Amino acid sequence: MNPKQKKFLAIAGIAVAVFYFFPAFFNAYQRAAYIRQMQAIQAARAQAAQKSSPLPASPPQLPADDKSGMTPATFNNLLGVWQGGGAVPNRGMCNLKLELRKAPTPGQLTGFPTLFCMPATLQAMRPGNPALMQITPAAAVLTGTAKDGAIDFQVTRVLSKGSGCEMTGFTVTPFGNDQIAAQWQEGTCPGGELQLKLVTR
Repeated sequence: MNPKQKKFLAIAGIAVAVFYFFPAFFNAYQRAAYIRQMQAIQAARAQAAQKSSPLPASPPQLPADDKSGMTPATFNNLLGVWQGGGAVPNRGMCNLKLELRKAPTPGQLTGFPTLFCMPATLQAMRPGNPALMQITPAAAVLTGTAKDGAIDFQVTRVLSKGSGCEMTGFTVTPFGNDQIAAQWQEGTCPGGELQLKLVTR
């Protein structure tokens, strides 16, 4: 193996490491700040509810007349951090990390997706390719409600639109014991879909 081949393999190894681990750290500060803001809102609402009523505030849950096909147990089982990767048409190899938490409004979820995509061909990963230096993950804040057995999310804030178009829609469909199908839209750009597995609650 000549020095040029060794250098290429080293760069490819670094790229793979970035592909799998960078989404876990990207925009951590923005997500943490948003979570603290939501927790402050929840605490303020809970305090106001306690002052106005002697009854303790009930935890967020689906409405009694919910017809979405989503049970409270399934809804709560979606909470946690999900991650998965694979080939996405027109985007290359992508890795998606999705954190789902209860929203301040009962029956809703807050989502924090981070999508990182890289070219699928080794030629595109060659040293000196300026496109590699411009790759940035897409990140957003979502608010979703149950609909037709899935969670239909609205994009409430775009933290980064990444290297393509910004996220404009997001849907999560649970299946199996610890998997979900995540599908996203990006305006006029092609969206995508990936299967994610539960990483942690």
